[in-house]
This record gives sequence, structure tokens and C-alpha cells, in this order.
Amino acid sequence: PDQKTLIDLDISFHETLINFSGNSLFMDVFKILRNFTYDLDTIVHSHFDAFSEISSIHSEMVSYIKNNDLPELITCVKKHHAQTIEKFGAKK
Repeated sequence: PDQKTLIDLDISFHETLINFSGNSLFMDVFKILRNFTYDLDTIVHSHFDAFSEISSIHSEMVSYIKNNDLPELITCVKKHHAQTIEKFGAKK
């Protein structure tokens, strides 16, 4: 798949997780920031090839969801966030 398709899939993955959380406020915020998220993903992915790494960590998240392992899921989400910030060079 091309970069646009992969970015769309990445954003859809996160949107699906947020939707399943049942947190309508978080979903509303995500919808507002969707275009910004797309632009940020485009910038991030133009600087490094992260799709295989992202796919791996997303698979890990799905596994924790299937196993109803909330503590590991939370740890995994935090790791994913930290890695994205580190690779993009942003500060917390």
C-alpha cells in the first residue's frame, strides 16, 4: 500500500480504539484533531519508515485487548506514545 493508505489505516486504528473505549469526549476531541493527526503522521512517516514498527505495536495492543489485560495495554500505549515522540524529536 502507498503512504496515504498506511496513514489512513494508522489513524483508523486509533479511532477504533477510542470509539471502543466508550469515551465520547475523547472521541469528539479525536474527530476535531483528525486532520492535524493526518498531517502529523505524514510528517513523521516522511522522516523514517515506521510502518513495520507501528504495525508490530498495534498488534501487541490488540493482543492485550483480546486477553483483557488492561495493565499491559496501558503500558503498551504509553510505550507507543513515547516512541513516537522520541522518533519525531518532540518534547514532552
